[in-house]
Amino acid sequence: MFCFLNIQYVVGHNEPLTCSSNGSIITQWVIMLCGLSILALLGICINTIINYYQLQNVISIIQSSTKQILKLNMNNIETKKHKEMEDLANFVPLKPYKFININPQSLPIVVDELITEAKQTKKFTCVCLNNVLEVEFIQESQSIITHIEISEDYTGLYKKIRELFLAIFDLSNTIQAWGNIYYNLVDYEDYPFYLYENFNKIQFVNIIEHFTIWYNGTFPHNESCSQILHFIDTDGPLCSCAHRPCKSLGDNWSIWMAIAYTFDENLHKGNDNRYACLAITKLAMIIQEKWSRQQVIDYIREHHFGQKDA
Repeated sequence: MFCFLNIQYVVGHNEPLTCSSNGSIITQWVIMLCGLSILALLGICINTIINYYQLQNVISIIQSSTKQILKLNMNNIETKKHKEMEDLANFVPLKPYKFININPQSLPIVVDELITEAKQTKKFTCVCLNNVLEVEFIQESQSIITHIEISEDYTGLYKKIRELFLAIFDLSNTIQAWGNIYYNLVDYEDYPFYLYENFNKIQFVNIIEHFTIWYNGTFPHNESCSQILHFIDTDGPLCSCAHRPCKSLGDNWSIWMAIAYTFDENLHKGNDNRYACLAITKLAMIIQEKWSRQQVIDYIREHHFGQKDA
């Protein structure tokens, strides 16, 4: 009996010790887990910071490389463009021409001669150049290019200048232009020789519209071009053809570009920019005669052979 009580006492005495030991172990585990969690979070933060700076470094390298590549490509493009322009031949007019300049100091006899020529001519090409109206008298054997200075100082020549305008813009004549020249002529309405009724009734021929149709039909897309569509041949952003510079319906051909891409000629090379009318007339002629691609190639071979750069 005594032994049993003694054993019972010893067992009961050890129970608090066991509970205390278990609590200490749990606390240690909690502390250890918290420490590991803190270390893990710290590691994640450090790793994130390292990755961020590495990413920034990569982005910086990519941007720097991209700029270098773009700069190199732009240099190549400029070099290529320069070489291509250098390779273009001088502009060649269709026929011989003579040039006459009309201004307030011109002699009346010169204007009279132009009036006579204008009355014998039925087709003209016109270009508005700031305060100058450039007109080509398209005749059988030659052309007459005249620059008429738009001025209010035609005191003694006023009637003759008006008569010249009446002869040029006669309702029976054909007036060719690059674009809608009517809106340019309206700018002259404050001048005494402005022909309101004639300008409103005369039929101007917009060559650029006819040229776009002719060019697209004569020089179609390449077979590998992504812009090829069934039934229609039009410009678009998917076009990769080097010979078709207009990449959307809203793009317009300039006179210089039309001459360069059609005839491999530089309109502004070796001349003093007097040839806008001659260029329009040249383009109008091949449109009216419906030249084929082969005819254009034959023309280039015939007229550019042996031509040296100016």
